[in-house]
Amino acid sequence: MKRILLITAVMFFLFGFCGCQPRRETLPPGIESLKTKESSNSFPDFLVGTWKTDEAEWMFSFEPDGTISSLRHFLGVDIDVSEGGASEQWRKEVIAVYFLGPCEAVYTPATRQLDVMIILESFYVNFPNYQIAGNTSDYLKGPISQNGKQWRVNWLSYGVIEGAKKPDPNAIKPKIITFTKVQNEVRQKNQ
Repeated sequence: MKRILLITAVMFFLFGFCGCQPRRETLPPGIESLKTKESSNSFPDFLVGTWKTDEAEWMFSFEPDGTISSLRHFLGVDIDVSEGGASEQWRKEVIAVYFLGPCEAVYTPATRQLDVMIILESFYVNFPNYQIAGNTSDYLKGPISQNGKQWRVNWLSYGVIEGAKKPDPNAIKPKIITFTKVQNEVRQKNQ
């Protein structure tokens, strides 16, 4: 129990120093920032709010300036982006810790394309008999529907588990998932 309390105390201390971090050179080969000369980061009003998919448990809340204020990562954790980390107790004696790295959302009006990059800098799950740790880089790219209520994306996820062989980025195939707009306004912190 003392070990769990110590891990939790260290996590909350470190959260103040984490947030969406600048892009580091630890991204998989060939992965660059989403921002290009052809894209714009001016978000239209119809994108502001909360988008989710039931297929993989993803959820994003976009602010009027295009920033992501909060997200639910597919690993199951809700992260307030301004804090940059989260922890949760899944069941008795199982604790998970997550630290968010760089995140970007870019909308290109000419093609109605919304591209999102989420880097989970690290995660650590402490089970009673073993631990698992690693990181993920997730890229969600696709057009917004004409009615502005659906976002069909190609989702590419690159995950590394400590102690396991790193996956070949060229062998990872994207999965198609669809997000639906579930809230027109940005979630309040108390919700």
